[in-house]
Amino acid sequence: MIDAKQLATHLNEYRYDFGMTQPGVVARYTSLFSRLQFTDLAEDARVYLAAELITQCTPRVGSVATNGDSTLYLRMVAADISHWPSERGNAGRRLKHIAYALDTCSAGFLEPPGVLAATFLLHQLEFFFRMLAPHIDAGGAFVNAQMKREAELTLEKKISRDRISSIEAAYALAMCDQTSLAIKTLSRLDAELGPTSTYDRTLNTLGDRIGYMRHQVSHGYWADPSADGLFYGLMTAIVLYGTCLFEREPRLSRAAPNAGLD
Repeated sequence: MIDAKQLATHLNEYRYDFGMTQPGVVARYTSLFSRLQFTDLAEDARVYLAAELITQCTPRVGSVATNGDSTLYLRMVAADISHWPSERGNAGRRLKHIAYALDTCSAGFLEPPGVLAATFLLHQLEFFFRMLAPHIDAGGAFVNAQMKREAELTLEKKISRDRISSIEAAYALAMCDQTSLAIKTLSRLDAELGPTSTYDRTLNTLGDRIGYMRHQVSHGYWADPSADGLFYGLMTAIVLYGTCLFEREPRLSRAAPNAGLD
């Protein structure tokens, strides 16, 4: 299997321009998947690739530019997780819907199916952040009084209620536990992408970006967050492969021949 370090070396060597957003950079290969197979990527490499696709293809709220690898990546993620156990743990009825939404988003966000899929993934990200935050449970309620006090220190504000209802807050609390690859990757992306401004506020983190689309857009006049559908899909992939929220199915019977990196 190709791990994240090997993949990073390969991407640097062949200079793939996933988002067609780098003037002056001559890409030796226009598609990563002309050189290797998705099934040859270890899970940490899949997380690394999703992060790279975010930085090149959808680095700012509502921005999309891709050579096609990002949408192909989502289709392959959807196909892969469709084989994971769907009746145990956090999966329930959720995992097969996530797989369907990822596949639908990969087909484009301008048509109604893409709009609905993007909206579903946006709300799933809120659930993921709550599950990854040590202070709260899946419903956003504080685990205990001590965890509430710690959350107030982290968020630098007094919380009057016994639960969190903000995506931004859930994301900030999830960032407190740097033990998972997903959280480490999201922290790195926050640092690399930096703040971005909209017409009425500054978005400092990916959590701010998701919260902005959840409140300003989903609850606004257009009620349509699909411009960030590709971004939601890539964020979902980071959580899927960078955490243990969902159980995996053994891959040995489905492994494809190694495409190599030669």
